[in-house]
Amino acid sequence: MYKKYFFIAALAILSIIAKFYLDKILPHAYTYPNITELVSSGNNRNDMIDLAGVLLGARRAAADVGWIQLLQYYGTPEVKCTHEYNHELYHEHLNGRGGEYRNLLKYALRIVRLEPHFYHVYLYAAGALGWNLSRTDEALQILQEGIKYNPKYWRFYLCISAIVYKQLKEYEKMIYVLEKVVKYPDCPNIIKSILANIYESLGEYKKCLSLWIEILNSGDYSYRNKAIAKISLMREKLKT
Repeated sequence: MYKKYFFIAALAILSIIAKFYLDKILPHAYTYPNITELVSSGNNRNDMIDLAGVLLGARRAAADVGWIQLLQYYGTPEVKCTHEYNHELYHEHLNGRGGEYRNLLKYALRIVRLEPHFYHVYLYAAGALGWNLSRTDEALQILQEGIKYNPKYWRFYLCISAIVYKQLKEYEKMIYVLEKVVKYPDCPNIIKSILANIYESLGEYKKCLSLWIEILNSGDYSYRNKAIAKISLMREKLKT
């Protein structure tokens, strides 16, 4: 037990020394969050992996572990699945059917404090929080975190605009911004599915179908069954 805590303390001291040294020789290049800003996972083993990743220069590897854990967390229903499409529908979490996922922001912050240039995490979390879970304040928080470390990555500003329009109930403007966001190759499928669902609710079945085909062709297994079902449904609606 004592050896474990001694090891953690030693790593922390080394990281502080390394941070001081890097700040001296690379004052402009060293743009990562301080070790004191790391977000605990609540699990000692995961926290050790995060700390080791920082000290060994393997931040992205540690962040990748956190990303997998976020997907497992958000991809697992917090309530019993009763929907005809199977549990994949819970990526939408409409009307609270999938759960509240109160720790989603914490999961995302843990990852981006390890690797602040992991753009996909910000966009994915913002989509889930801003639309599926209707926690727009948290969605704006994760995007503002992204802007802090990536001020030139203008897609964050687009997402913020869309969320603000949603808050103001200016839905036409929100759709206009989302249509810009989904055109980029690194746009997460969660945002594409959000726009597809909006199109479906508005009776824009052709646009909805196009997006679901794009999602299916992305090879994202977590959306495969749902995309197939939606494509079939949209084609039926377009026949009528």
